[in-house]
Amino acid sequence: MTALNEGTAVAAGDMGSGCDLSAGCPPVRSWAASASRNKADLRRTDRKKRFKLAPPAPIWREYPDGLTGRIAKRDDCMGTKGQNTANWIDNFKGLGGLPDDLRAELEAGSEIVSVPSGTVIFSPGQTADNLWLLLDGTVRVQQKSETGRDVFLYRVHAGDSCVLTTACMLAFEDYSAEGTAETDVTAVAIPRRVFDDLVARSPVFRTFVFTAYSRRITDLFTLIDDIVFQRMDVRLAARLLELADADGIVHATHAMLGTELGTAREVVSRTLSEFHRRGWIEQARGEVRLTDRDGLDRLVKTSGAQD
Repeated sequence: MTALNEGTAVAAGDMGSGCDLSAGCPPVRSWAASASRNKADLRRTDRKKRFKLAPPAPIWREYPDGLTGRIAKRDDCMGTKGQNTANWIDNFKGLGGLPDDLRAELEAGSEIVSVPSGTVIFSPGQTADNLWLLLDGTVRVQQKSETGRDVFLYRVHAGDSCVLTTACMLAFEDYSAEGTAETDVTAVAIPRRVFDDLVARSPVFRTFVFTAYSRRITDLFTLIDDIVFQRMDVRLAARLLELADADGIVHATHAMLGTELGTAREVVSRTLSEFHRRGWIEQARGEVRLTDRDGLDRLVKTSGAQD
């Protein structure tokens, strides 16, 4: 055996192989290569354990515009307040005149979706691939200004459609504002394919879409008029009357009211302090209690008469 072979044989013996290379034994893998292979096997095994996918829940679906929601069953489907939504088309007056064949096509091509309060239904930059018709709940639509301040635009209530979604669907543009579920929401999702087909084929559906669109556009012009020309105390009084529940309580902080009106929290705080001095409201943490609705109402009506 040459010196090289002797050295190789000794090295192999040091590794515990007990193999004589001169006898034609297969080459011995180095300790470093074996250790590297074992570590790689362990990493693959560990990765499989850590990233093992759970079976998907069949009652949830993620829509292309980013909304993830629970699909309600069609049979005996009930809204969050016990409202029967199996025949959801009857909840929208403008759709009542659809012919039976188009009505069946609309029901078959749409889905009833339920989302919890706080869900972001759409946000700036997302594609509008579904028209949303609310069966129950409230969706708040707002936009962020260049200075970072949130500006409230409008709310979508049960029986309404979202004008921004309609505009984006018609113009094939992305959303420019954010829509958030203020309460638990049950809605109908009409995919773009069904929407485009019915707008083209059905005068009843087309009238429904554009009537709702024009009505909301008028509301937005009113909002612009209020922001530009209306006094802040009048706008705040009107908004308090609008947001108050049956007990006369507005569940909102000063910052939230500032967002509603597109102004700073400090401006709202000063105006509420004046309302309190006049005896119209009482304030507590996170809420405003209306103690004199008539006083607030007189302020709003008097300003309207002066305008």
